[in-house]
Amino acid sequence: MKHPPKPADPLDPAAIGPCFYFKIKRLSRLIGRCYDPFLNEIGLKGTQFSLLSAIYQLGAPSTGELSHVLGLDRTTLTRNTTVLIEKNWITTEKKSRHNHYRLTNEGKAIFTKALPLWRHAQQALRHQVGAQQWDSFLHEVDVVASSLQTPFAQKNASQPVALIDAVHRKQG
Repeated sequence: MKHPPKPADPLDPAAIGPCFYFKIKRLSRLIGRCYDPFLNEIGLKGTQFSLLSAIYQLGAPSTGELSHVLGLDRTTLTRNTTVLIEKNWITTEKKSRHNHYRLTNEGKAIFTKALPLWRHAQQALRHQVGAQQWDSFLHEVDVVASSLQTPFAQKNASQPVALIDAVHRKQG
């Protein structure tokens, strides 16, 4: 009598497969290690530079706009902007029931100092990765980010287990 195959152990690493989240978080940390030494020269972290850069480029973004562009939830954005407000690098003003952020003169000065350091880090990283790989990767990152900002993904972001189950059902 032949027995049915034994189900795979759900905790077997081979059954789990590669984890997108793990790989992206690891990559993020490795990339941060490339930028931070340059920006640390002036007491700036990569996350702070990104926030200053987004505010500069957007002009006077609202909390919602900034949250969307940076892919941050409002709580994290508030925590990060509070640090920059305390350093007097940004200010906030209320316009029609929404907070809007602006760079202060000190914020513009630190951003101006940081920009050549950031460019140097960009060039070093692009050189290490290779121009073709760099351009291809940036394109793919934009594609993935865009797909995660679709109404379906946003609607289901608070229901990760249901979303994962739906994907598994579709694949199975």
